[in-house]
Amino acid sequence: MGRIKTRQAKEASLTDRDFEGVISEGEETKCADEIWEYYEAHKEELEDVDEYARKRGLVKHGI
Repeated sequence: MGRIKTRQAKEASLTDRDFEGVISEGEETKCADEIWEYYEAHKEELEDVDEYARKRGLVKHGI
């Protein structure tokens, strides 16, 4: 019988080099800071889920 050759999958492991040029640490920190600033500016606007549903006439159904 003939020998069947199979292709072995390479283990895919990501290294720091795989992410080069994607986002720099400074940009990552800046982005996180912007998200945090947005949250701080708008956290008073948060609304309870039950209050949100009640205002819109939505009904909670138990499972």
